[in-house]
Amino acid sequence: VLHPYRARISGPLLDRIDIHVGVEPVAFEHLFGVGEEEPSAKVAQRVKAARERQVLRYGFGATNATLSTETLFETVRNNQALKASRYTFQESTRCEFSKRRKAF
Repeated sequence: VLHPYRARISGPLLDRIDIHVGVEPVAFEHLFGVGEEEPSAKVAQRVKAARERQVLRYGFGATNATLSTETLFETVRNNQALKASRYTFQESTRCEFSKRRKAF
Protein backbone atom coordinates (compact mmCIF):
# COMPACT_ATOMS: atom_id res chain seq x y z
CA VAL A 1 0.00 0.00 0.00
CA LEU A 2 2.78 2.45 0.86
CA HIS A 3 5.07 1.55 -2.03
CA PRO A 4 3.49 3.99 -4.54
CA TYR A 5 3.84 6.84 -2.04
CA ARG A 6 7.37 5.89 -1.01
CA ALA A 7 8.40 5.87 -4.69
CA ARG A 8 7.37 9.54 -4.93
CA ILE A 9 9.69 10.64 -2.12
CA SER A 10 13.19 11.51 -3.26
CA GLY A 11 16.22 9.75 -1.81
CA PRO A 12 17.68 12.93 -0.26
CA LEU A 13 14.40 13.59 1.54
CA LEU A 14 14.25 10.00 2.85
CA ASP A 15 17.83 10.41 4.12
CA ARG A 16 16.62 13.21 6.38
CA ILE A 17 14.02 11.01 8.08
CA ASP A 18 15.66 9.39 11.10
CA ILE A 19 12.96 7.01 12.31
CA HIS A 20 10.46 4.99 10.30
CA VAL A 21 7.64 3.55 12.38
CA GLY A 22 5.18 1.07 10.94
CA VAL A 23 1.69 1.71 12.28
CA GLU A 24 -1.20 -0.71 11.94
CA PRO A 25 -4.71 0.68 11.37
CA VAL A 26 -6.71 1.02 14.59
CA ALA A 27 -10.37 -0.01 14.69
CA PHE A 28 -12.87 2.70 15.54
CA GLU A 29 -14.01 0.75 18.62
CA HIS A 30 -10.50 0.80 20.05
CA LEU A 31 -10.27 4.56 19.68
CA PHE A 32 -13.71 5.56 20.87
CA GLY A 33 -15.18 2.48 22.55
CA VAL A 34 -15.54 1.95 26.25
CA GLY A 35 -12.34 0.57 27.65
CA GLU A 36 -10.37 0.24 30.80
CA GLU A 37 -8.59 3.54 31.13
CA GLU A 38 -5.60 3.64 33.41
CA PRO A 39 -6.13 5.93 36.41
CA SER A 40 -3.93 9.02 36.59
CA ALA A 41 -2.58 7.91 39.96
CA LYS A 42 -1.24 4.71 38.41
CA VAL A 43 0.42 6.65 35.58
CA ALA A 44 1.90 9.04 38.14
CA GLN A 45 3.43 6.06 40.00
CA ARG A 46 5.09 4.83 36.79
CA VAL A 47 6.43 8.32 36.03
CA LYS A 48 7.79 8.64 39.59
CA ALA A 49 9.52 5.24 39.33
CA ALA A 50 11.07 6.20 35.99
CA ARG A 51 12.36 9.48 37.42
CA GLU A 52 13.84 7.64 40.40
CA ARG A 53 15.70 5.30 38.02
CA GLN A 54 17.02 8.33 36.15
CA VAL A 55 18.26 9.93 39.38
CA LEU A 56 20.10 6.70 40.22
CA ARG A 57 21.57 6.62 36.74
CA TYR A 58 22.53 10.29 36.22
CA GLY A 59 22.27 12.04 39.58
CA PHE A 60 19.73 14.39 41.07
CA GLY A 61 18.04 16.82 38.65
CA ALA A 62 19.10 15.05 35.45
CA THR A 63 16.43 13.32 33.39
CA ASN A 64 16.50 11.83 29.92
CA ALA A 65 14.80 14.99 28.66
CA THR A 66 17.56 17.26 29.99
CA LEU A 67 20.54 15.21 28.76
CA SER A 68 22.33 15.70 25.48
CA THR A 69 21.75 13.19 22.74
CA GLU A 70 25.36 12.05 22.95
CA THR A 71 25.06 11.40 26.71
CA LEU A 72 21.94 9.29 26.16
CA PHE A 73 23.64 7.30 23.38
CA GLU A 74 26.70 6.76 25.59
CA THR A 75 24.49 5.55 28.44
CA VAL A 76 22.74 3.00 26.23
CA ARG A 77 26.04 1.86 24.70
CA ASN A 78 27.50 1.14 28.15
CA ASN A 79 24.46 -0.45 29.80
CA GLN A 80 23.54 -3.96 28.63
CA ALA A 81 20.02 -3.83 30.13
CA LEU A 82 19.25 -0.58 28.30
CA LYS A 83 20.75 -1.93 25.10
CA ALA A 84 18.57 -5.05 25.36
CA SER A 85 15.43 -2.99 25.99
CA ARG A 86 16.25 -0.84 22.95
CA TYR A 87 16.38 -3.98 20.76
CA THR A 88 13.15 -5.30 22.32
CA PHE A 89 11.44 -1.97 21.61
CA GLN A 90 12.75 -1.92 18.05
CA GLU A 91 11.49 -5.45 17.35
CA SER A 92 8.10 -4.98 19.02
CA THR A 93 7.36 -1.74 17.16
CA ARG A 94 9.11 -2.61 13.92
CA CYS A 95 10.96 0.68 14.33
CA GLU A 96 14.03 1.23 12.15
CA PHE A 97 16.76 3.46 13.51
CA SER A 98 18.72 5.55 11.07
CA LYS A 99 21.76 3.81 9.70
CA ARG A 100 23.59 7.13 9.45
CA ARG A 101 23.82 7.37 13.25
CA LYS A 102 25.97 4.53 14.56
CA ALA A 103 25.08 5.24 18.19
CA PHE A 104 24.06 1.77 19.25
